[in-house]
Amino acid sequence: MSIEVAPEWAPVPDDLARLAAALGVATDYWDQAGNHVEVAAATVEAVLKALEVDVSTPESIQAALDDIAMRDWRRMLPPVYVMRQGADQRLWVHVPHGAAVQVHVDAEDGRRLPLQQMDWWVDPVDVDGVLVGEASFRLPADLPLGWHTVVAESGGQRASTPLVVAPLRLDPEAITGPRQWGFMTQVYAMRSADSWGLGDLHDLATLASWSGRDLGAGFVLINPLHAASPVPPMSPSPYLPVTRRFANPMYLRIEDIPEYRRLSPAVLARVEQLAAKDPAMKERFAKMGTELRGSTPHELAQRITARYHLLPLNRRETAAYIGHRLQVAGGRTDLFTRSARREVYRRSSGIPRLINVICDRALLGAYTQGAKRITPRHVQRAAREALPGSVG
Repeated sequence: MSIEVAPEWAPVPDDLARLAAALGVATDYWDQAGNHVEVAAATVEAVLKALEVDVSTPESIQAALDDIAMRDWRRMLPPVYVMRQGADQRLWVHVPHGAAVQVHVDAEDGRRLPLQQMDWWVDPVDVDGVLVGEASFRLPADLPLGWHTVVAESGGQRASTPLVVAPLRLDPEAITGPRQWGFMTQVYAMRSADSWGLGDLHDLATLASWSGRDLGAGFVLINPLHAASPVPPMSPSPYLPVTRRFANPMYLRIEDIPEYRRLSPAVLARVEQLAAKDPAMKERFAKMGTELRGSTPHELAQRITARYHLLPLNRRETAAYIGHRLQVAGGRTDLFTRSARREVYRRSSGIPRLINVICDRALLGAYTQGAKRITPRHVQRAAREALPGSVG
């Protein structure tokens, strides 16, 4: 493993910030500790490059901005249109200047609803040598809820786009009917005989279908299922996810994955064994559990064949330990300043596990800031984030 030192932190230039904003890329954020963080220019450039945008020169950035400014003018209709019931909305349609255009909505229920053109003047724009005008059509406030399609036709040109009509507000009684009741559970604790050590989505489906079908329940309230951190230190709490966009694969029932049955017989047999589906292994696990439940602490101690007690390190040993870990990882051994190593010792009391946690978090924090070395400030912030109750 090698540690790459981030380039020196630099603020995002104005033109790059405008391009990032136009593409929905954030240049700052508030972290979980309530601190405002400005993203380094190098990070924003890397994200835009991943989106296949040329940001190598000020000229290429301006060219990308110009292209974005003309993006909608090169479209006949928006990529998608979302509106709420209760208020008229304006829909733009781009056609050659002066050309006639007809627009209608193909509703979800099969009806065709013509749209009325609005008296809304927009100056035409030269687009690649063609003068393009913008016609405006009224989307009425009483359009039915649902996913519809807007269709525009002008001469031989035809385009369509999804139209989403959402309610102005949700009426729980209209959706659920009479007052509902349901179960509240932590999915990971809701184990069954077929679980892989903790409750999963299959167990949740079983509870939901049984409680709804046999007991008349209307819902199941569960813990968040969002993705946890993919790298150490991993938080055991489901209430500290790193993203709300993705789900935690920990809750999958392996047998429910379509690819599971396509495994080779040898691999399938090994997976089944790991899941304790093998009768001999399941019996062995059951026997082990029974024995452990009936054991006293003294009897459990006798089952441990070897033990090692690692004493806390002193300040000099802590500094040497940090340097050794960096050397093994293939990084610079002077990444932590001398005062930062002293701060690690003060925060961890020389306990190796806590040293690892604080140093890992400090390295990550320094990387996001583009810092070349770890200072006491990085260590203090890392300790506050990683160690509950840490102050100062």
